[in-house]
Amino acid sequence: MESFKRCYYEVQGDVLERAYCDLGQTDKSKYARRGRAWCSEFASYVYRASGYQTPDPNAGDVHWKNMRAYFEKNGKVYTLREVAGWNDQQKRDTIKPGSMVSILTNHGTTTHTILFTTWIEDAQQGITAYTGISGCNKGMVWSHAPLSLPSIHWAEGKTAEEIAEFDQKCFFGVLPNVPESNALSQ
Repeated sequence: MESFKRCYYEVQGDVLERAYCDLGQTDKSKYARRGRAWCSEFASYVYRASGYQTPDPNAGDVHWKNMRAYFEKNGKVYTLREVAGWNDQQKRDTIKPGSMVSILTNHGTTTHTILFTTWIEDAQQGITAYTGISGCNKGMVWSHAPLSLPSIHWAEGKTAEEIAEFDQKCFFGVLPNVPESNALSQ
């Protein structure tokens, strides 16, 4: 299985290597001893195992709010709408494999945390989508089919409050350059 993962999945850097090592894992207790949903817990576990001091999944709930706060303090946060407006080179230069993505699912009612793997480039439109891997995806650690960035028309007909809420919950969290400590034990 390990050889299959290395041959067929884009694995760049410690964060994604650790994430893909758990491909197919269904036991959420590896990542957190509490809670039902575990996408943020999986991401935090992977980051912590790679030496980043993201929120501890066993000390309290991990969710988009405290993951965003971590990246605001220790890395960078860019809204999905902001990134959608960048040129392709800026996307490639800024959002690297292993970055965190927070999106809305279930018709905008639930957030989901993903570890970014790669950009998807269309010959006509350039980069308009990306892929990732997450926990609690189909009940396991699994990769995502391409996910689209918001279009330039996304905000049409939305209230200022709806746009602000989307921008708060839907973002890329870019890691700081160097882990804060040695990798934590797994």
